[in-house]
Amino acid sequence: MRALVLSGSDIMRMNDSHWETVSRFDEIVFARTTPEQKLAIVKCFQARDCVVGMTGDGVNDAPALKQADIGISIMGASEVALESAALVLMDGFGSMVDAMLYGRLVFSNLKSTIAYLLPAGSFAELMAVLGAFFFGLPQILSNIQMIIICALNDAICSLTLCLEKPEGELLKSKPRNVKKDRLADWKLLVHAYLFIGVPLTICCFSMAFWDVERRGVPFSDMFLKYSGGVVATTRPEFYAEVINRGQSVYYFTAILMQWWNLLAIRTRRLSIFQKPPIGNKATRNLWLFPAMIVSLLIGIFISYVPAIQHVFLTREIRVEFFFIPMGFGVVMLSLDELRKLCVRTYPRSFLAKIAW
Repeated sequence: MRALVLSGSDIMRMNDSHWETVSRFDEIVFARTTPEQKLAIVKCFQARDCVVGMTGDGVNDAPALKQADIGISIMGASEVALESAALVLMDGFGSMVDAMLYGRLVFSNLKSTIAYLLPAGSFAELMAVLGAFFFGLPQILSNIQMIIICALNDAICSLTLCLEKPEGELLKSKPRNVKKDRLADWKLLVHAYLFIGVPLTICCFSMAFWDVERRGVPFSDMFLKYSGGVVATTRPEFYAEVINRGQSVYYFTAILMQWWNLLAIRTRRLSIFQKPPIGNKATRNLWLFPAMIVSLLIGIFISYVPAIQHVFLTREIRVEFFFIPMGFGVVMLSLDELRKLCVRTYPRSFLAKIAW
């Protein structure tokens, strides 16, 4: 680590090349600077694509506070400084460390929330529609079930991710680049759509059409038929009933596998055993499992209450379709644990480079 101390008189003699050299130091202390010099320091580092935070409580600090990416002041500071600051601390500048920690935690939890929502609420639903469009299959997930997944099942579970504790030593990680790092970057999309979304969707399709075939409608009678809900070899009423039951199987498979995705998505590098959701007070999230149960109860309510069945065209499912998706979910969680192990063990590997 290289450090440098500069006074106001040193700054007066500096030109652009000097500033370029100074900006490469890891730690710089500026002493006895004028308000104009404080403003010049802020502009210098902003011109080099740095994110600048400025602290101050006096009238003379106002120009630099306003110019900085985030101006920080404290209660009791001058009125001008308070108006110029973007953030006002209630209990002194020492709380800035906590502010940085929770700022990073909010960003991290938002990424986890997006990664959780995409596989079922986006990919699996889209594939159900595209399967009907490109392969002439019946739409194996109804429109109302898509809405319920997005607005209720996934929404309730995703809210618990906002309450997650920091993963590891968050403050020791490198600052993110505000111009390049995004909430939903390509790495997150690859993980959500390919690593989670594809196997989840395959399991949903497999379970749904397996149930349809067991009820007497062969897959070959539906593939590339574009029949608009009617198969020539089957009575329309019976066919519609079978498809409604298949749609419910698809729906339950999605929400049950999302349980295990929720457990996996809590961490990006650490194992679930290193950050357990229960037991360890420093890592636990007591809302996680109640949210999962509520999500399942919503599915049972819309699929098993006769009045709701009549309105939403939902149906109850065979008991095995509660347990088979759970097995798929355990496999999905285990594969993600293996991926995280590879990322931790081999930080220069291909898996580590594409890890979200």
